[in-house]
Amino acid sequence: MSITSAHSRANSRCGCVCAILVLAGTSTSHAIISTNPATPGIFDGLNVSQLVGATQLYSLGYTGSRAIMANVEAGHLWGGASGHETLKHSFVQFNASPSASQPQVGEFDRHATWVGQIMGGRALPGDTGLNLNFRRGIAFGAQLWSGSIASTFGAGGSFSININTLTTGYIGPAMTGSAGKTADVINSSWGGNTPSGADFQGAFTDWVMNTTGKTFVASAGNSGPGGNSVGSPGLPTTTSPRRRWAPILTQSRTTQ
Repeated sequence: MSITSAHSRANSRCGCVCAILVLAGTSTSHAIISTNPATPGIFDGLNVSQLVGATQLYSLGYTGSRAIMANVEAGHLWGGASGHETLKHSFVQFNASPSASQPQVGEFDRHATWVGQIMGGRALPGDTGLNLNFRRGIAFGAQLWSGSIASTFGAGGSFSININTLTTGYIGPAMTGSAGKTADVINSSWGGNTPSGADFQGAFTDWVMNTTGKTFVASAGNSGPGGNSVGSPGLPTTTSPRRRWAPILTQSRTTQ
């Protein structure tokens, strides 16, 4: 099964929410400052950490150090030894194996990198002041994993997925895990155009979260019948995800 145009990257606000959910450690207070259109290139805009309430948790010593969060997007965040300077600690990845039918699975993605940095970017040794503020993510103490679900990329931020890429991208962090651990919170900043949530990606993500008890943070999506509408996978499906997905998921876990 493949959908070629119904998925697109959404805004990155859900990454902030995901990071807030996993704050649990010790550190000193800091802030994430946005740019200001009136002063381009200077980080003197909105205090994002304060806006989302993270500063209250920092004052209590919480940074996310006892939690694992996974960012599952079209592509991977650019982490690891050769990755972005703030994401070198993020090296655990989950994706299906590339093939002729899904040649771009597992590629790095700038959107995933942006969201990953917001969630859990880390400052460089010796950083102070402004550098400390804009390099650190919301839950910078947490472990940060990455999942990739796109089989191919299209124009305008669109991408294709299929059952193999979707299941592997979410089963990996939520059920298979790494070194005996699985992610506590899973974030996805992409959306389809099914306002009821009753499509295969909506039913599947419901199945995973209901089965594992993981917390799922999803964007509202970019489509819908009107303002303040939510599309899949952010909207829970009304169908039975367990009945629809159990046979497929059993086979998928067996053949990984």
